[in-house]
Amino acid sequence: DWGDIFRIPYVSNNGAPKTDDAVYVDDAGAGKGGRARSAPPSKAGRAKASSWVREEFEKDRAGTGECAVLPADTAPEHFQLWTAVQKEFYQHDIYARVCIFYGFIHYVQSLCYYGLGHINIELRAFWVAYGCTFVIAVLMALMLRFDIVPANPDKKEYLKRCEYLGPMAVLPAAIGMSLDFKVQFDPTAIALTWVMVFIAYVLQLIYSLRMLEIILPDQTFAGTAERLGASYLPEGWRKVPSSFYHVLYFVAPPTKLQPGQNDIV
Repeated sequence: DWGDIFRIPYVSNNGAPKTDDAVYVDDAGAGKGGRARSAPPSKAGRAKASSWVREEFEKDRAGTGECAVLPADTAPEHFQLWTAVQKEFYQHDIYARVCIFYGFIHYVQSLCYYGLGHINIELRAFWVAYGCTFVIAVLMALMLRFDIVPANPDKKEYLKRCEYLGPMAVLPAAIGMSLDFKVQFDPTAIALTWVMVFIAYVLQLIYSLRMLEIILPDQTFAGTAERLGASYLPEGWRKVPSSFYHVLYFVAPPTKLQPGQNDIV
């Protein structure tokens, strides 16, 4: 429609009836100088309606017919539409939050090893290195305890509770570094240093495998019941790690309204 192409917004008349001076009546008749409610906007003359006004009118008229009576607790249409949209990206949203946690937890662990290297090499304060890394390791253990809570008892886990080997790996690393910086040369101390190094490597490897295990999507996890103020995923949305279910902070629209709850939209 060339008229719509060259129409100037807010200046040209789009043909929509003005609510302040329009006269509406029922479908049986027309008011003074106005059109009937069922009559479409004018297509000719000075008040020619634009194509989008006519399409909007037809859609409104199509929605005024009789429809099936739905139960009172049926979820509103915009709830259902938003649920369909969320189903397309809920895995990305959840895993983005989990990846942020993994970034923080690895950063905190790196501070332990950085503290060992900096304090032992620059300051030569061995006991200070133990105290500093111990505090950071406790912080890491608390973060793992608060954010990783297995929620599916039916899930088979091969490395259960092995995430705590991450902060524990710092201890043999600290002992090995203390022996490595021993003032006097001692072959036994060197051998013990290598033993501590490989113990720290093994603990770190098992910890990394455990962190990979808990982040895998749990296909057998059915979710938890809907509770006010808690995360909620509809039935069938299972492609999420169940160990992080309590901190997903993902709220999907309810499938039905609660008693006494009304939709105001």
